[in-house]
Amino acid sequence: MFAQKSSMHGYLVLAKKRIDEMDVALAALERKAKTARSRERFVKAIADLKKRRNGFAVQVRRMQTHATAAEARMKKLSVAGQVSWSAFRVALARSRKAFARSGRVTAKAVRRAVR
Repeated sequence: MFAQKSSMHGYLVLAKKRIDEMDVALAALERKAKTARSRERFVKAIADLKKRRNGFAVQVRRMQTHATAAEARMKKLSVAGQVSWSAFRVALARSRKAFARSGRVTAKAVRRAVR
């Protein structure tokens, strides 16, 4: 019923790519900072960028946790829906049989009464 990939999967993959890009940029800045004259500026900028990158990574992990929980709830609902649907189909079949049996009994009683 709900056996498709999470709609969050694409966003999580994209976020992971952005984090990797941030890591590459930070590594390049750190290399550049070693040879720069104004090393203090680079160190401050790198620290600020690392702080922002870590904040972004925390948000991505939080989003991934929420997506995982939502998928688990959907699976649980799917199983419950299948069970409920199966129970509904069984109850419907039983009621149809009971109705048909009742119709036959009533028809026989009417035929006997008419004779």
